[in-house]
Amino acid sequence: MRSLKKNLMVMPTGLDIIQADVSQTTDMDYQHIITIEPGKRSRKPCIRGMRVTVYNILEYLAGGMSESEILEDFSALTSEDIKACLAFAADCDQYVNSRNGNPKNQTIHP
Repeated sequence: MRSLKKNLMVMPTGLDIIQADVSQTTDMDYQHIITIEPGKRSRKPCIRGMRVTVYNILEYLAGGMSESEILEDFSALTSEDIKACLAFAADCDQYVNSRNGNPKNQTIHP
């Protein structure tokens, strides 16, 4: 396992959860928004220490919910929280692609 630096993120891969040093490639600084805490949601990335995970938000967006609908359902969330989830997901995707030997912006075909 690689040595872990300050950008410690947890990325689910299949049924396992691995720890990875995810470099922040997006312009948004989400480190104060996306948190990972022992004992909370199985160390999944959460929003500001709440029990709402990044995956939850991505799943709602993928299911067709708008940002305003999510904010209406979760009054403690902000627009910045949702953007942080998207930035985190983009950085995780970039990390996975770089680990698989795919340069940035290269299309991956199954």
